[in-house]
Amino acid sequence: MYKNIDPERDKETQRSKEVNAPTPLEISATHIIDFEEMVNQKIRSNGTLKQWRATEKKLKEFISHKFKRQDLELSRIEYSFASKFYDYLTFKRIPKLGEAAAMKQISNTKQLLTTAETNKYIKKNQLKNSNVAVKNPKFHLWKSS
Repeated sequence: MYKNIDPERDKETQRSKEVNAPTPLEISATHIIDFEEMVNQKIRSNGTLKQWRATEKKLKEFISHKFKRQDLELSRIEYSFASKFYDYLTFKRIPKLGEAAAMKQISNTKQLLTTAETNKYIKKNQLKNSNVAVKNPKFHLWKSS
């Protein structure tokens, strides 16, 4: 009734997918290309495209700063990535971003990781349920929509 399940084979299959998986910056670049086409067809706005380019730039800066690399494997993104990215954007980056702008960058990054999850490049979007605490009292806790 049950198939003969080989856990080692399943692990190897998952590792194989991760090796062939695009990186966060590759996913971002593909998303931007697709978004440019939508802007050209007047389906999306040029302002939103600028936001996506800004997210890619800031994500690239953060990966370089935090991991001392040009890009990162998707499997290295863990739950704490969002809070580390937020801290970088609001405290360490020059120029620093305001809270709302930083949260927008995190939201866009979550969206990129949702694309990776949908395409089965990763099993779970580690940022999907992450919360990023901020200092402003009117923003006690930020939760993804």
